[in-house]
Amino acid sequence: MNQAFLSSSPPVYDPLPAAAVERLGRIMQASSDGDLGQPWAWGPHAEGVRFALLGTYQELRELAVRLGQERRITAPLSTAQHALGQYHAAYRDLLALLTGVDDDLVARRPLPNEWSVRETLGHIVRAERGFFTLVHYGLRRQRENSTLPERLPEGEVERLLEQADLFQNLLRDGDLHEIMSYYGALHGRILGEFAGITDQEVRGPSLWWEDIRYPLQHRLHRFDAHLRQHTVQIGMALAALGHEETEARRLLRLVYSALAEVEALLIGAPDLAVKEREMLADTIQARSIEIDDRLQQIWRLQTAVVEGDTQTVSEILSYHPILADALDDSGLPLILSAVYRGQPAAAAIFEEKGAELSIFEAAALGNLAVVQREAEAWPEDVTAYGRDGFTALQLACYFGHEAIARWLVDQGAEVSAVSRNNQALQAIHAAVANNSLSLTHLLLANGADVNARQNGGFTALHAAAQNGNEELVALLLASGADASLAGDQGETAVSLARAAGHVGLAERIEQEMTK
Repeated sequence: MNQAFLSSSPPVYDPLPAAAVERLGRIMQASSDGDLGQPWAWGPHAEGVRFALLGTYQELRELAVRLGQERRITAPLSTAQHALGQYHAAYRDLLALLTGVDDDLVARRPLPNEWSVRETLGHIVRAERGFFTLVHYGLRRQRENSTLPERLPEGEVERLLEQADLFQNLLRDGDLHEIMSYYGALHGRILGEFAGITDQEVRGPSLWWEDIRYPLQHRLHRFDAHLRQHTVQIGMALAALGHEETEARRLLRLVYSALAEVEALLIGAPDLAVKEREMLADTIQARSIEIDDRLQQIWRLQTAVVEGDTQTVSEILSYHPILADALDDSGLPLILSAVYRGQPAAAAIFEEKGAELSIFEAAALGNLAVVQREAEAWPEDVTAYGRDGFTALQLACYFGHEAIARWLVDQGAEVSAVSRNNQALQAIHAAVANNSLSLTHLLLANGADVNARQNGGFTALHAAAQNGNEELVALLLASGADASLAGDQGETAVSLARAAGHVGLAERIEQEMTK
């Protein structure tokens, strides 16, 4: 490879925040929606880790406004610099899109007749080699020798850059990092060598394969438009290959667009607002370190909850009490995850360290005072669904908190509400799963459908029979439960009771069916 080419021209801007933004991007790009909701604050905005990206975006936008004002006064953008800034924004967007993409993914074709990401990148770089040479040649004709042929001569790309076979070797054998390093050097040279093009020079002609005498300004704009075209193509290919454009990746593209705006305003004026750029770079760098540590601690905490390691839970929350509001991988509060996993001791530590409870966590934990407080502040929560699709009443019934269930029913909670998840259960199913006779009676007395089916076609009687709970079976049968109803696979209350070893109960159910 031509090392002189790779070193390129002196930079036309000094993108001080870029390294910090890129580090933040590498940390954040794989973040799940749950990760983005993890506790973290950008100033007064305590809306989660997503604000590490949103806050950075705003800070870069503010810096861009500052730079834009100064440029209008001291060194207004030329036509070429403006066009190069647009191209640079497209380049940054491509880098954001490729963050976290590996060599295996870029080598795969979405369909047999479609380009892989690697092939598309090769096309982008090959075309920009041509665009660069075309503009360079047009300037040479204007600045050095107007007697040169107007049409770009054959072999000019190789004369200016390097032999085609060397470039082809890179595309064939180089990994993604090497290809993008080459492209980065080419991109830097384009910005560096063309930043000084005057407004008169951009009107100069160029002639290529189209046989149209386009001005050089048109050629400069082709860098941007062509790159945007194939960035869309790459985005579609990655989506088809299962590389989802998550919220984190969408936000990252916004951050990169803001960074590109800052950098574009420095083209031809790299000494603007150096102190402000240094301060922002330090801020983003410190934020990257903080977010990395925050996510690492949360992942440790999640593992401790899964494993029932209360010592580690207590240790982490003692050092980082803000993590009492941490979420699990599905976006549920970890305190609720601990309850679901049958770990009341771990849940108690979260509550002790100040976890903020919604009506749903309070209902699951058995905290009537918080249920009442939340319902007073947000009356609609009495009938609302939590993130995992359960109502507060369903949670209170499942975990056996009768006082809460009675209070919610009195406030108008819907006893026949169906959970909005794959369980499709009603409160009566939750109460029977908890083997609670009193809660089941409460629900039936308030209009619960004794024969309501949940996922799999099961009724409350199926569960009571399988659990061997004779009192519940008697209550359900007396309330009109239909023992002949079968689940989706043909299971009846009798067959489930017998399979679970409750032979006497199965016989009693059969006797009731014959009456």
